[in-house]
Amino acid sequence: MFTNERGINIYAKIISLLFYPSFLQAVIASYLAPQTLQKWMVWILFLIMPVVLSLIYLKFSSMSKDHTWVVPKEYRILPLLFALIGTLIFFVYFTYDEPKYLKIVTLSSIFLTLLALSITFFWKISLHMIGMGGFTAFCIDYFAFHVFSIIFVVFFSIQVAWARMFLKSHDIWQILAGFFLGISCYMGAYFFYY
Repeated sequence: MFTNERGINIYAKIISLLFYPSFLQAVIASYLAPQTLQKWMVWILFLIMPVVLSLIYLKFSSMSKDHTWVVPKEYRILPLLFALIGTLIFFVYFTYDEPKYLKIVTLSSIFLTLLALSITFFWKISLHMIGMGGFTAFCIDYFAFHVFSIIFVVFFSIQVAWARMFLKSHDIWQILAGFFLGISCYMGAYFFYY
């Protein structure tokens, strides 16, 4: 697609932004939420609140400005807490009478955020790949007979893995651990409701 280093760098950054974990979570949950109010609440609690609060925190933190695309693990704790709070609020107040899949996605997001938070104290796991793992498991489960959807999600999982490694944000082990953790947590939440 791009033939020079700058173009490839831009492409990797676009992929990283498009498949940001909170954005994926908001897209899936708003797709599943049947009521208009809850669609707005999904975006506020899953994306706007954690991202805006995280950006404000990172802007005023002592993090070096050369870490724009590679946030050190010690600066990921508070943003993960913001994401956890938004997801917990949504789960407690808005999933009581909702479809099973909305509960599964929200519960798996809670599991994933808690695990990512715990792991981040010791190691830098790929949050993007955690999101892609959960997204992949959801698509394979929800769109089981739509081959195009499964090909789409597998293709972009590979693209996100490549982008995160290209931007030197993660190594292969952080990528694989994140992806399989995402799949495992979605499956755990799925079986919790069966």
